[in-house]
Amino acid sequence: MKDKAFYLSGLLLLITAILVGYRVIYLHYPLFPSAKVKAWRIFTELYFQPDSIGKPVSVRIALPQNRSDQSLIDERFISGDMEIDLVTEREGRFGQWSGVIAKKEEYVGYEATVVIRQRPGEAEPQSPPGASLPGSLSASEQGMLNYLAANLLPRPIDQKLRAVAGIARGQWGGAPPTNDKLVEWTAFRKKFGPASSLVYLSQAAGLPARESIGLILQEGIVSTPVQWLEIWTGKGWEGMDPETGESYPRGEKVLVLASGGSAVASVAGGQLRDVRWTLSRQIVSPWRMHLEPALHANHFLNRWSLFSLPPGFQDTFRIILLVPIGALMICFLRNVIGFPTFGIFMPVLMALAFRSTGLVYGLAIFAGVVFIGYLVRSRINALRLLLVPRLAAILTLVVICFLILSLIGNKLGLRNMMAVGLLPFVILTMTIERFYVLIEESGIKEALITASGSAAVAILTYGVLQLEGLQLLFFVYPEYLLAVAALQIMLGRYTGYRLSEYIRFRAFKE
Repeated sequence: MKDKAFYLSGLLLLITAILVGYRVIYLHYPLFPSAKVKAWRIFTELYFQPDSIGKPVSVRIALPQNRSDQSLIDERFISGDMEIDLVTEREGRFGQWSGVIAKKEEYVGYEATVVIRQRPGEAEPQSPPGASLPGSLSASEQGMLNYLAANLLPRPIDQKLRAVAGIARGQWGGAPPTNDKLVEWTAFRKKFGPASSLVYLSQAAGLPARESIGLILQEGIVSTPVQWLEIWTGKGWEGMDPETGESYPRGEKVLVLASGGSAVASVAGGQLRDVRWTLSRQIVSPWRMHLEPALHANHFLNRWSLFSLPPGFQDTFRIILLVPIGALMICFLRNVIGFPTFGIFMPVLMALAFRSTGLVYGLAIFAGVVFIGYLVRSRINALRLLLVPRLAAILTLVVICFLILSLIGNKLGLRNMMAVGLLPFVILTMTIERFYVLIEESGIKEALITASGSAAVAILTYGVLQLEGLQLLFFVYPEYLLAVAALQIMLGRYTGYRLSEYIRFRAFKE
């Protein structure tokens, strides 16, 4: 029988490990859900004029997306009378507004919250696109690039990066190219711009490269995004300022909007009048961080996530999921440590009630009601009532105490005292009865020890239930309940001495 219990516990732990591993490795969940994080709120406004009133117009704006260094939490679109479509391309993610405009000037907007950090989200590709030159370049341009890159090809990647950075500053390492090639490079750089010309040169040298455009994360209003070059190093993308060759941005975080030289905002069938981005800092709770990805993912475990429940029910299940942990704590504290308690799950229910009343108020109310209930119980004993009517009378007394305490709390402005109705009055009734019986059978000392043990277990359980990180962990990974059940089964097979018994019977050992 003992082996069966351990086999079952092992099976439950294995299932937990498989489910959590699947979420972390394949669904890119964080192994330890984070606490509150700093995020950025981006608000994009685009104003445009149609070429002709009553004619169709299309507006395109580059939008942030999930990358290895940024996580999109939520977003909202302002479209007016236009229809909005989301398009994901190799260069990035774009919002496309389209419709017939009946005004001389129209406005569209976009609002989102983005967390900038290193996250195991949609990782950068291990094998980036090839480094071949595009066919749109002329034969002479390709020949010039191949000539300039010839001295870079045999070098290691880090040396190639330094060489490209030097060329961005106009510094040619080793023997400089001939004057005619320098003239061709200058014309090429002027034609395609600093970023695109370095992208083509890097590709000719065998380095996958791309242009990126985005916003430097500083509070304020931005009307012109910044552009930089990214080169694949074999481990990740290295950012570089195409004008100076320095690592870009230096010491600053950026919000990436698009890559590959795509425009961040464009209008077809009209004229772009103004576009601006407003950036502001924001503190995001961990619950909200995990809400949006879970709701918008297509995987089975995401669709059946607890985040899909209505918000009111989510608040309830945040606490319900921790009740088994409280029960596990009681198993450990009673069977291994040796804490005496009134009943098995009374401390868990008391700990849940303390979340609303507060620990100090909750303990005071608990002690006061039990004391008053004991006095009344000792007087009722003379009436020689049957068990059920006697408990019903004590239950009525407990409810009356709750009403009086609520009224007193209302008059004194003590909101915690008005939350006494959340205390488990049925459990309190049974506690009063057991407290009285224990005094009669074992004396006041034993009864106070048991009451103190119950309060201590309730306090410890309350401390665990208050851990928001633990609530989030079990809400994101409800399969951890299987691991809790496994530990409960293993504790159920514990037949050793309790810690309190080692202390209690230490004289025998001596």
